[in-house]
Amino acid sequence: MKKHFITLAALSLAFITACGQKEAVTAVKEVAVTTENLATVSINDGTTTVEANVSTYAIDGLSTPESVVVRNGAIYVANIGGNPFESAGKGFIAEYKNNATKQLFLGLLDDPKGFAFLDNDTIIVSDHPNVKILKISTGKVVATLPIDAPGFMNDIVLLDKTTALLSDTGKGLVHKISISADMTSLSYVTVAGINENGINGMAFDQKTKTLYFVTSTFGGDATRGHIFQATLNADYTTASALTKWNTEQLGAGGLDGLALVNGKLVVSDWGVGGANNMAHLYVFNADRSLALTVNGMISGVADITVVNGIVYLPEFTQSKVSSVDLKKYL
Repeated sequence: MKKHFITLAALSLAFITACGQKEAVTAVKEVAVTTENLATVSINDGTTTVEANVSTYAIDGLSTPESVVVRNGAIYVANIGGNPFESAGKGFIAEYKNNATKQLFLGLLDDPKGFAFLDNDTIIVSDHPNVKILKISTGKVVATLPIDAPGFMNDIVLLDKTTALLSDTGKGLVHKISISADMTSLSYVTVAGINENGINGMAFDQKTKTLYFVTSTFGGDATRGHIFQATLNADYTTASALTKWNTEQLGAGGLDGLALVNGKLVVSDWGVGGANNMAHLYVFNADRSLALTVNGMISGVADITVVNGIVYLPEFTQSKVSSVDLKKYL
């Protein structure tokens, strides 16, 4: 077993990178998180290939984990709790802190996937067919926003403290979610100018107002598996300059997680089939060139997050959370 150390400064940096918004760093504190190296992956930067350990976290009770967020010295994991669309009331968020696991919001979530923190105590989550605001301290749902006839609600990305974007993989749409200042109510409109089958993971560059997203075969089109970017207008309701990066399908086409780190995009590809399905991570430079591929003993990699160069991987089919250290490359 080994101890993997995360600093609060690193966590704040990751949140700034992912969401384009700054938060004050009040303290720097190391937190020990128990992991075990059970597998390896190959990292290929186009010149050399090296082997790296995959660290698996000792988080108890995970059930089809779909997304992960690292915050305040804890790892938070959204768990669907079974097959999507057959998981009403079975979803929960696992909190792993001080080497102990708590299951939060049991019985209150149906199909939780992408989520983000609005503050240290408040979470916004994509919980098909609703978007919900959750309060950790009370264990309650503060607000519920039904989405009209959703196909397959998926990722959520925070743009600022009162705005998030929600992807609907089944409908190929992106919705703008407006959050009240007191975080007790929600509303939404559909972003005009985006309609791409299988929209899944998203990342946003606040400085340039650029939205990046990936499409996936999960939307029902076997030819999907591409990276897109678009520019959002000032109120985030309209997209322009929609551009597809790659003409060929990337990997197996099951693109899922997306993170923007130091100008580079990190993309997860679910892979093919079930266990040991040769899932991949891809890292792209700002000029859209491929910088890195990672593959090996990782499976069903869903909605990733990156903290201080470490990529956290919810392995959906294995019900575990792992990580790969890519600090040298990111």
